[in-house]
Amino acid sequence: MGAVQGSMNYVLDKLRETASVMGAEKWINYVLEKSKEFLAVLQPFGKICIAKVDEVFPQLEHFGKICIAKVGEVFPPEITAEQMKYWAQVATPYIIGAVVILILLRFFRGGGGGSKAKMMIAPGTGRASKIPRPSFEASPRSYFRDLRGK
Repeated sequence: MGAVQGSMNYVLDKLRETASVMGAEKWINYVLEKSKEFLAVLQPFGKICIAKVDEVFPQLEHFGKICIAKVGEVFPPEITAEQMKYWAQVATPYIIGAVVILILLRFFRGGGGGSKAKMMIAPGTGRASKIPRPSFEASPRSYFRDLRGK
C-alpha cells in the first residue's frame, strides 16, 4: 500500500525512486534545480517582506525617539549606568516581542492607512502585485488593455 498522494511520505517515496534511477551527479543537479525553482517562488515573498519592513521602520524610529525622551523624563539623573543597563536587559525581550507583534499585525492586516478596498492578486503579473478588486471588476477589459499597453 503506497503513501497518499501529496503527503510527505509520498514525496519522499518519489524522491527515492528518482534517486535510484539517476546517478549521484545527476541526482545532485536535480536537487539543485528544484532548489532554484523553490527559491524563485520565495523571492517575491521576500521582496514583499522587505517592503513592509521599509514601511514600518520610520514609525519604529519615531517610537524609539519618543521612548528615549520619556526615559529622560521618568528616570532621575542619579540612576547609575549599571541600573539602566540592567533594566534595559530585562525589558529588551518584551520590547522585541511587542515590535514583532506590531509588524506582523501590520503585515497581515494590509498595512493600516489608505484605502480599505478588498485587494486581489493582479492577473498576468505572476502573483507579484495586488490591485483593488472593485476597480478590476468594474472594467477587466481596460485592466488587460493597460497591462498589454494597447
